[in-house]
Order: sequence, then structure tokens, then C-alpha cells
Amino acid sequence: MNNVCLCIGKYAKKPFFIKFSENNLYSIEELCYYFMENIQTLEEELFNLELVEWIRTECELPKLADELEICVRKHGSMALFVTTLFERTGIYSESLIKQAERVLKEQSLLSSFERWNKKAQREYRLGRFHQAQRIYEQLLKEKEAEDIQVKATIYYNIASVYAMDFDYEEAAEYYWESYKLVQSKRTRIAYLLALKTAMNDFDYGAFQRGHEQWKTDFAEIEEICNRAKTEWENSKTLALVKRLRETKEKGQIGDYKRQREDLLLELKKDYRRQTM
Repeated sequence: MNNVCLCIGKYAKKPFFIKFSENNLYSIEELCYYFMENIQTLEEELFNLELVEWIRTECELPKLADELEICVRKHGSMALFVTTLFERTGIYSESLIKQAERVLKEQSLLSSFERWNKKAQREYRLGRFHQAQRIYEQLLKEKEAEDIQVKATIYYNIASVYAMDFDYEEAAEYYWESYKLVQSKRTRIAYLLALKTAMNDFDYGAFQRGHEQWKTDFAEIEEICNRAKTEWENSKTLALVKRLRETKEKGQIGDYKRQREDLLLELKKDYRRQTM
């Protein structure tokens, strides 16, 4: 069982709005949770007198607000502000607070763009593709994205998110945008693979005939697809689907329904993990 945390302050009538992530926060505990969950991408601009005043008036925590106000007015570090908040609310253990402080000090050496880029990469690795996509699309609007290599990489990453979401047509478009900026073989192969998956055989064949200069790449694509097919045929997921079909065909409807519901539950959990 998890430890019980005694909440402090009041539930805000007017939420504190986090612009970049579009989050409304209604309590000091929600604020702390948001800071801890987004510890690698917190922005200095967030820690201002407006936040302090919200803590004072909406959460009705004047002593904590006074302490944080001193930190803001004396231009204290983001790490000092956050650790003070964590310590006074008592939500997190000392070891977690020290870990957060260490991360914040490391992050202070990075630019805002670098922090959010790391956040997007982390979301992608965790399988939270929609979150990663939102961050990458926002990063395209930043000044740092004017660099050709940086923009090409962001386009490539957005394309990969679309591919993981089975939207191969959109994936192909973004891979092509990336390839137009930096013509790497890796991007070209990804583009062609997305095209092959998005197109029917007739259209893909016509595309191949119109791009003879990529003949060796087309052969590599076929090898990749054959390997993927073999992996799928030997996968646990396909074996499970086959067992479900066999159970149904045998008339074991009760077992079939239970196994089907278990599979659907896992798929729903995976979907929520990607979108929340």
C-alpha cells in the first residue's frame, strides 16, 4: 500500500494554467505532482510572482507563498524554488527531493529547446507517441528549429510517431520533408518503407519504375518487409490471436470471451499510456 499524504491548503476556485502543456492545476499537491512529472522540462518563466500569488490566495498558503516570494525576488534558482515547495508540502521523500534537485541543476545547463527535445525523446521511448508528437510540433516553431539539421531531425521524429500510429501516409510526407533538408540514406529508406505501406501494389510499382535511381533501396525495403513478416508470424501476439480463434471455433464461448476481454483490456491500457 502506498503511503497516505495529508493534503494542505485549499482547493483552488481559479486554477493555475500551464500554457505549454495546457494543464489546469487546482491544488498545491497537483502543482507538486506536475513539477515532479515534468522535472526535466520545467521553464524558469513558470516560477514567478503570479504563481506565488496563486499559492497565497487560491491555495490559502500565505507562509509558503512568502518563502517562495523571497526566492523569486532574489532571483533564486529553479531548483531552490521547487525543492522548497516539495519540502514544505511533505509530499515527497528526502531522497526523491534530492534527486529532483540534481536533475534541475543539470537541466539548468541546457536551453529550453534542448530540454523539451529530451522530453520528447523520453516520451517516445516510453511509447507515449502522441505526447512526443505534440512536443515535436511545438519545437518546429522555435528559433532553434531554423537550423536545417535540427529541423530535419524533428521532421524525421514526427514521421516516426505517425508510423508508430499506423498513419503511414502522414509518416511518408514528414519523412520526405526531412529528406529534402538532409538527404541521408536512413531517411530515404524510412520514406520508401512508409510509402510502400501506405500505397497499393499498383501505385507502389509505378513509383518504383519512376525512381530507378533507388533500385538498391527498393531491394533493401523488400528484405526489411520479409524480415518483419517472419517476426510477425513467430510473434506471441499472433499466437494469442490464433488461440482465440481456435477457442471460438471449438465452441468454448465462455473462455473465448474472457480471453478476448483480457486482450482488449491490455490494448486499452496501452492506448491510454500513449495518449494521456
